Amino acid sequence: MPDINLDNVKAIDVTADYKRLSPGGYVVKIVDIQPEDDHQRFWIVFDIAEGDDAGFYATEHGIKNPWTHRVLVSYKDTALGVLKGRFNLLASCNPGFDPEAAFRADAWELFNGKLFGLIVGAEEYESNTGETRERLDWFNAKWRAVDTIRNGSFRIPETKKKDRAIAVPQVTERTAVYDDIPFD
Repeated sequence: MPDINLDNVKAIDVTADYKRLSPGGYVVKIVDIQPEDDHQRFWIVFDIAEGDDAGFYATEHGIKNPWTHRVLVSYKDTALGVLKGRFNLLASCNPGFDPEAAFRADAWELFNGKLFGLIVGAEEYESNTGETRERLDWFNAKWRAVDTIRNGSFRIPETKKKDRAIAVPQVTERTAVYDDIPFD
């Protein structure tokens, strides 16, 4: 038998239902920025800012696992148009905030507390037990203005299926005959 001490361990109510967010539109606030300069990108870690689910990720689990609630922003040359669009959205949702200036100054702390909207759908995945389950697809969440989320003028994406194989038409086998090969 393992020698463990549970005296200072906080018990989790295993009879309680685990609350999950549903696909939908959320007004979120930035709680952290995780720069990855080697890859020319940064992650925006967020929490739900408004509504019944406000503070959803401000739990011990959410704080220890920021990868469960973050979105990626790239600043590679090929993504500069998207970067500028996202900066414009952040500026319009947060009057007086200049995200480009904060980015250029490497002042990541200035992003904290800023609001924007995200529309998130679900995606299927295979669990460790081989079971098909669903989770929110924050990686592909759509960025929107806060007012768009507040007034409900958005459409929730359809669930991404795990097996999204594309049917590729069968190509008949061809045989080539080479009579004269110009080299030996």
